[in-house]
Amino acid sequence: MLSEILRILGKDFPKFPKAKALTEDEQRALNVGAIIAGTRKEFYNSLETAKKGEVRKNLLRSWWGVTNPENAVETLDRLKEKGHRKGYQVVLKSATELLEKQISFHDFIKAYEKAGDTIIDEDIAEEYPHESELVIMNFTVLVENEQDYEKRNQLIEQHKALFEDAETFNNCMGIYGTVVNNYRDFIRSINVLMQNMGELKKQGLLSEYSELERINVIAWDIGRMVNVARWCSDCGYIVN
Repeated sequence: MLSEILRILGKDFPKFPKAKALTEDEQRALNVGAIIAGTRKEFYNSLETAKKGEVRKNLLRSWWGVTNPENAVETLDRLKEKGHRKGYQVVLKSATELLEKQISFHDFIKAYEKAGDTIIDEDIAEEYPHESELVIMNFTVLVENEQDYEKRNQLIEQHKALFEDAETFNNCMGIYGTVVNNYRDFIRSINVLMQNMGELKKQGLLSEYSELERINVIAWDIGRMVNVARWCSDCGYIVN
C-alpha cells in the first residue's frame, strides 16, 4: 500500500532515522494518513512528524483550535463521528438534482431532508431545542437574504421583538450563524464537484452524476484524524 501511495505522490517520504521499528499494524495505521503526511513532507516510519515544539503547537492552534489535551480529544472525536463527510454526504445524495443549477436555500433544506438529516447539528439541537425550533420557524428568511446586508439587518431588528430576553435571541443568532456556515459549505461543495466532474469522467472514475450517491468520503476524514493525532502527540496533548 505504501509503495502505491509513494508512486501516486511521485516523491519519497522523509524517514526519521531514530524511529523505533513499527509493527505491521502500526505502519498500516500510519499509511491511512500517508497522502496528507506526504504532501507535508512528514515522516512515514514513525508516530513523530517532521515538526516539533512551538512550530507544531502554533499550527495546531491556528488550523484546528487545539491548545490542550481536552480539545485535542474533542477534535479527534469530531473527525471520527462527523468531519467533512457529514456535509458532503448530503450533497452527494442530491447531486443529480443539484449540479448545473442555481442553488437556493430551499434546495439546501430539501437536500438535508432527503439525506435524513437536519440543517442544525444534532448536538446543538439537543442543547438548545427551543432556540433551534425558533431558528427553523423564524430565521431561515435571514439566510435567504444573507447577501443583502441592509435587508438582513432590518430583519434581525424585527426578529428581536419576538423574544422576551436577550439570551434567547443571542443563542438563536449563534445557531443561525451555524446554519449560514453549513449553507455556504453546501454551495462550496457543489461548486467543487462541478469543477472536478470533467476530470473524473475523463479518468473513467464516473460517468453519471447519479453515481456520486454511492461515494463516501470517510477515508478523507480518517486520514485527517490520523495526522491530527500525530500532531497532538508531537505536542504532548495525547500520549502514545
